[in-house]
Amino acid sequence: YSKKIIRLSRGRWRRNKSEPKFNEFVKFLINTDIQQYDEHWQPIALRCRVCQLPFSHILHYENISSEWPQFLDNVGIIRNMELPWENKGGGNDLKKYFENVSEEQKLQLFGKFISDFKMFGYTPQYAF
Repeated sequence: YSKKIIRLSRGRWRRNKSEPKFNEFVKFLINTDIQQYDEHWQPIALRCRVCQLPFSHILHYENISSEWPQFLDNVGIIRNMELPWENKGGGNDLKKYFENVSEEQKLQLFGKFISDFKMFGYTPQYAF
C-alpha cells in the first residue's frame, strides 16, 4: 500500500524515498472507498457483527488495565487471568499521530468510521 499512498500524496513513488507519513495515510483513507481498505483498516462494523452477538461487555483497549479485572469480577471468574500486554503506548500517543492532520481531515476520517465510533461509544474529541 505504500506505493498507492505515496502516489496519492506525493504524485509519484520513488524507491529510495521515505515510507508514507501518518498524515499521508489519512489522506489515502479519506480518498479511498472503505470497501477498498485493507482488512486491518476497515471499520469494524463492516467486518464484525457485534450487534448480532449476545455480548454483555465491551472493553476498551486503552483502559484494559482497569476494565479487565472488573470484567472478570462481573462474570464471576475468580482466578487471576493476566492478559499479555505488549505495545503499551502512553496515553498521548494517538494525539501525536494526529498533530499533522487538519481538523477538516479529522472530520472526514471520522465520517468514514462513524459506525465504529457509535458502536463502541467514542467521540471524535476523544480520538483526535
